[in-house]
Amino acid sequence: MKQRTGIVVIVILFIVISLFARGYYRHINGLWTDELHQLRAVNKPFKNILKFNNYGDHTSFPGDYLLTYLPVKFDNKNYGDAEVGKFNKWKINISHIILQVLALYFLLRICQESFSTWVGWLITLTLYACNQELIFHATEFRPYAAMPFFALGSFWICTKIHSYSYRLHSYNNWQKVLSAIFLIFAFNFHAYGIFFFVLPVLWLWITNKQGCSWRFFLTVFLIAFPIWCWFAHFNTFGWKPNQSQSIVETFKYIPNPVQFPVQFIIIIWSILIGNKIIGFFIAGTFLPLVLFGDKHRTAFLLIFIVLPITLILLVDIKTQYWFIQRQWSWVIPFFHIYMGSIWDKFAERINKND
Repeated sequence: MKQRTGIVVIVILFIVISLFARGYYRHINGLWTDELHQLRAVNKPFKNILKFNNYGDHTSFPGDYLLTYLPVKFDNKNYGDAEVGKFNKWKINISHIILQVLALYFLLRICQESFSTWVGWLITLTLYACNQELIFHATEFRPYAAMPFFALGSFWICTKIHSYSYRLHSYNNWQKVLSAIFLIFAFNFHAYGIFFFVLPVLWLWITNKQGCSWRFFLTVFLIAFPIWCWFAHFNTFGWKPNQSQSIVETFKYIPNPVQFPVQFIIIIWSILIGNKIIGFFIAGTFLPLVLFGDKHRTAFLLIFIVLPITLILLVDIKTQYWFIQRQWSWVIPFFHIYMGSIWDKFAERINKND
């Protein structure tokens, strides 16, 4: 009972901290250059999304355009391109603000399934609430604001469908249809939306999670992947040459891992932690290797953090674009879940020894 009360207090406290930090950052900062660029692209008559369009980011996937078009339309007082700074920064971001709340909901549900002690909750929610990168992008008028929501939501839905597949009465056909629609939209939200679906499925397969939902996953993939390929063939953020952005130095912001491997790892890990004050949590990163040797947690680290960051790095090298953390900011909550699971296991061991 005491532990349950402690978890409730932790959840309420860090919901307040998380939402306040994100709201306060938006309050003290106006729309910046990249947001205004995307706003100009959205502040036009509705585009034919089946054709190539520039939506203000270097991806031709229309996900964030569809999310933000109506809020921009409703707040438009005949503003032209030169007047986009007059838009209300709260109104045009209403869809992103809603998704921030829902992302937090998915994170809490994942914590509920993953942790057995209050320590795991404390670590994960502390890191999530205080991560500066997540705070920066949370109410930004760019697709990076919504990507953690779709990544966490896809993970939770895939794992729940897989676990419920033995209890079909708990997950009816309508729920499966709605889940499929969510997964297909998330898959095609952004060029990197393919990760949101493929990584959880890969995780379930590699860790031998029992279930019989593979037919459902295959059906979703067969519907979503051709759509993704259609938008990807326009995309300058993947297969195509980098045409919509100028050619830039890939390692301008983060060091080249071949030339400076130690600095590269330190910067990546510091971004994942996200706050110097709570940097001591980084010690937990090495606990599974030193103390537990838990292959499931190590697989989680490799699949949800190392693999996508590596693949995005390779894409940036190919397209000669900056390797910059906003592209993989959606990975950060998974690192926080991983850290929470390590400390949760550590606390569980201590409790057993008492």
